[in-house]
Amino acid sequence: AAAGARLLAIEGTPVDDASMAMRPLISRDNEMGVAATAPTLLTIPEVLHARGLVAQPERATFTVQTRDGEPTSLTLDALPTLPPPSDMVDARNTTKGATPLWLRRPAENWFERLPDANTLYLAYNTVRDAADEPLQRLFNRIFALIAEAEVDRLIIDLRHNHGGNNALNQPLVHGLIRCDRVNRWGGLFALIGRHTFSAAMNLAVDLERHTRVLFAGEPTGASPNHYGENGAVVLPHSSLHISVSTLWWQSSHPLDDRPWITPDIPARLGSSDYAANLDPALETVLRHRPGTLRLPDYPNRLMAQLRRDDL
Repeated sequence: AAAGARLLAIEGTPVDDASMAMRPLISRDNEMGVAATAPTLLTIPEVLHARGLVAQPERATFTVQTRDGEPTSLTLDALPTLPPPSDMVDARNTTKGATPLWLRRPAENWFERLPDANTLYLAYNTVRDAADEPLQRLFNRIFALIAEAEVDRLIIDLRHNHGGNNALNQPLVHGLIRCDRVNRWGGLFALIGRHTFSAAMNLAVDLERHTRVLFAGEPTGASPNHYGENGAVVLPHSSLHISVSTLWWQSSHPLDDRPWITPDIPARLGSSDYAANLDPALETVLRHRPGTLRLPDYPNRLMAQLRRDDL
């Protein structure tokens, strides 16, 4: 009954204050990093206990507002192991409506032609070669299909993409530069969000610099220029392993101090959208009419973006 309810407080601490208590634990480039990570931390018993939100890590009392608007409190016991059991209830209605594309196979790279026949959807979820197919071959198949099937719109979904090896992005970027069929305003879209990070962020910058992409969704979870290439450090007394970013990736202009790439077509996913199997970002792109939004080419586009963010 609580699945999909709005969280109000954890053992008397209002949810905004509880989220604020998570901030010191979150390594991030921008506020989207907090939005991406804080909800997960609020479900970890040891974290809640360490931050003083619960008296004991074995259980916690949550005050929620159910879908009928009534506030209620419930005490939940901590799960003894990970991963969580397979029979946990999802707020999403899994019995009515098709699973949205962005939730299908979220750890894999795959593509399919959408029902309107002229649109290709690429779920680019990790910048890594699969065991059975390197990314180079995947991209070759995509561009062959665009040419043979007269596809005139490509949507690249980066919302699950935390990164990987950014050198593997090159065939996709080079292929798009010479693919006039989709590399035009209204023909190429990238769906971005709070989890678009690391090598996926490098790709977003390359798309911004070298193609006529339109971004849709939320701001990215990383900044255009950012630290990456994590290395491991072992603390001498506790033996805890710490991941530290060691290299500065200046993929964009040296003056580019934006905290994120702002979507050209804003479309935020709400909890009611999730529950109803809706995807506002993809739906907005599919409704977009070619030619209705044209942007300056880089670097004029970047300069316009910087001025807009300064305002």
